[in-house]
Amino acid sequence: MLGTSFRVAWYTVFAAAGLLSSHAASVQGWVPQRHVGLVVPGGAGGSLDVTARTVHRIWDDLKLLPVTSTVVNKGGGGHLIGYEYVRQHTGDPHYLGLATSVLLSGHIAGYVPFTYTDVTPIAFLVTEYIAFAVRADSPIKTGRDLMEESGFRGAYGSRRSIVGPKRIAAEQVAYWD
Repeated sequence: MLGTSFRVAWYTVFAAAGLLSSHAASVQGWVPQRHVGLVVPGGAGGSLDVTARTVHRIWDDLKLLPVTSTVVNKGGGGHLIGYEYVRQHTGDPHYLGLATSVLLSGHIAGYVPFTYTDVTPIAFLVTEYIAFAVRADSPIKTGRDLMEESGFRGAYGSRRSIVGPKRIAAEQVAYWD
């Protein structure tokens, strides 16, 4: 369970980001005229969903939007379905999408047909630090062991993380091992 001071610190960070992005939008003269969808390229309950719901709660608590809004989960395809959904609404500022490094790494790997230059970034909220830990009696002792044990299926043994941040981190650990 998160401590109160940790929650307050994160609430402050997200609130500041929300206020800054709201201020930037108002300076440019844009005010939403209808419902706003905050699109998550992942399923409900995941880390992106938690981030989106925190931003959404801040929007509501601080009344930053003059219209209704919801979190829209579009998971699948290694984030591709969510990114494509936002792209289908190009030019419509009422669809805001969360993005991760998969937008770039997926493009480099060839399975995301577009990249970060095809969208308009409006805020950089968080970065992700990744650590790998195993039990002391684990046969995994090095980064190379981790990659061999995972069978090139990602850190959690699924193909979905083939170009995600956890996979990239595991390969960096193996490379510098």
